[in-house]
Order: sequence, then structure tokens, then C-alpha cells
Amino acid sequence: MPVSINRTRRKEKTLVNRNLFFFRPAKVLVIVLLCIASLLTGCSLPRSVTTDGATVEIELNTVPFFPQEEYQCGPAALAALLVSSDVVTLPDLLSPALYIPKRHGTLQLEMIASIRSFNRVPYQLRPEVDDIVGELRAGRPVLVLQNLGLNIWPVYHYAVVIGVLRNGSLILRSGTTERLIIERDTFLNSWEKAGQWAMVALKGNELPADHDLARYLSAVSRIEAIGNSQLAEECYKTVLTRHPYNDLAVFGLANTMFAQANFTAAATFYSYLLRRDPTRAEAANNLAESLAALHCYQLAIELLDRFL
Repeated sequence: MPVSINRTRRKEKTLVNRNLFFFRPAKVLVIVLLCIASLLTGCSLPRSVTTDGATVEIELNTVPFFPQEEYQCGPAALAALLVSSDVVTLPDLLSPALYIPKRHGTLQLEMIASIRSFNRVPYQLRPEVDDIVGELRAGRPVLVLQNLGLNIWPVYHYAVVIGVLRNGSLILRSGTTERLIIERDTFLNSWEKAGQWAMVALKGNELPADHDLARYLSAVSRIEAIGNSQLAEECYKTVLTRHPYNDLAVFGLANTMFAQANFTAAATFYSYLLRRDPTRAEAANNLAESLAALHCYQLAIELLDRFL
């Protein structure tokens, strides 16, 4: 097999009642348990805030809304993301592959795998709100993971960011609320407690708004690694259309050509890379394999001898 691209990732003042210190332990325990229960009721949600007349800067009104059923925030949020990328699906169709009964929820790995299965590139954003806003400006909603509980007792929840107000508040499709407006600081607190995970689903002809090609090509290489050579090919061509001298994209494109048995095209691209850098051993190795596949055995042997 040819060598592949590196698969590279808060007092508020409290009025204290003197009688509080004379509560019986049982009463204290009941209060604590009630507080915990209020935190752990399904995917609990922050309350919507008033906008004080703040105007909308960006809002993707066409993003569909799928009210979640209990513990089904993952499928509901992912369905909204995928449908916005022209995928025909519903939460009920996604749930069997996403929902983990023992965990009462969905892991990020399942979300990523599901995006790939629909011929889309799962692209994880850098942990910056500006990157979320950048994707909104590009017309793409952003899937986020929040922790609506405590660090020691988390309540994880998936939502989709669809807009931002000029005062910095964000607009979400979240749980049973179609248009949840949440203050920036409140969002940041819940997002940071969940690891600042955010993701978009990219078509093969789309590049991320942050223009981080190394990060993007790493995501594409994983598409290539699972055998989706056609999507990977489209992605590499999209990069080369705008950045024609990106050697990583050329190398990835050559690999997809080889995987699809287009050995002549693969050999052409590997040869181009060797001309640019004659010491590039991985290009020489893959070129030799391409030549052997074309029955040019002597040329393949002579090429390999130069690197032994």
C-alpha cells in the first residue's frame, strides 16, 4: 500500500438565614438531592434571555428544527446540521447508529462517523467563538457540545448554533426550543465545560472558513483512510483549485488516484512531487508502486535503488 498523509488535533451575594445552620441533616440531604435532580432532568436547557432590542447580525433561518425527545439531543442536532448540508435524513433515522442506551446519549465519535457516512467532511473548529461566527458567515450552522451541569456532575447537551446578535449573544436550535437566545458569557461557560467542541459538515467542494489548510487536509486524510476515495479526491481538487502548489493536496490526490486504480494519473502526480523535492522518499515509494502497477518494473526498481 502507498504511504498515506499523516493522520494528524466562573459571589453572587447570598442572604444566609441563621436558621439554615439548624437544619436537620435529613432536610439538608433532601434539598441537595432536589438541586441535583433539577440539574439532571434530561438535557436541561438554559433559559432564553431578552435581547434588549439587539439586532441580529447573522441568522441562518433555513436551518431545520427537530425538537428532541428525551436523551435524543444528539440525533436531533446532527439531523439539523446534515439537512442544512443537503442531506435527506431525520433524527429517527440517525438515532440507531448514534444513541448509546447505557450512556443515555451520544459520543462525539459517533457524530463524526455519521457525518462521514453521509459523504461529508466532519471538520472540528478551533476552540474560538470567532471560528463559529466565521462558519455562520459562510452560511453553515455549527454543531456544539455544552455542559449544562457542573464540572463534577456534567449534563452534556448537543445544540446547533445558527446565528449571532450584535451584542454577542448566540442563537441556537436547542432541545425543544427552536430559537434559543443565549448570552455570550453563558454560552462560553457551558461550552468550555464541555471541552469547546464544535464541528461543521463540509461538502467536497467547500473549504472551512478559517482557511486552515493543514487542519482541513488532516480531516480529509481520514476520509481517505476509511476508503472514500471519491470524496477525498473532490476535496483535494477543491484545495488545488485555490492553492495549486499545496504539496500535501497533490500527494493526497495522487493517493486517491492510486486507490481508484488510476495508476497513470497517480504516477504523474508523484513524479511532479519528486521533481519539486527529489529527496521525498514517500513520493518515490508511491511512484514505484504506481510504475509496478503499470508493469514498468525496471523503472520501479531503479527508482527504489536510489533511496536504499
